[in-house]
Amino acid sequence: MHKLFGMANVIKLIRTLKDPSKKDIAMRTIVVESDMRAKDPVGGCYRIIQELQHQIECKEAELDKINYTIANCRAQNAHRLQMQTQKIDDGDHCQMMNKLPLIGFETENR
Repeated sequence: MHKLFGMANVIKLIRTLKDPSKKDIAMRTIVVESDMRAKDPVGGCYRIIQELQHQIECKEAELDKINYTIANCRAQNAHRLQMQTQKIDDGDHCQMMNKLPLIGFETENR
């Protein structure tokens, strides 16, 4: 911290803050930033933030794909149930024995 920011600058910054809790947060933030700069002089905290943001974006894309798959399964089930109901309503009771299997979610116990 001393080498990166200079002790005089750190003290000057801390003195400008009125709230004691903000002074504590500022000191911890300066220490973390200086530690990250020591480990990664070029990227520091910014590189870690970028990596975490990339992980979030990948997980969001994966979640979108899963939600899309779930929606498709539900739509297929709804369509199959509708088709089966129409066949029964039309008097085609033999088709009940040859029902299409339901896939995905929200199926009833049969």
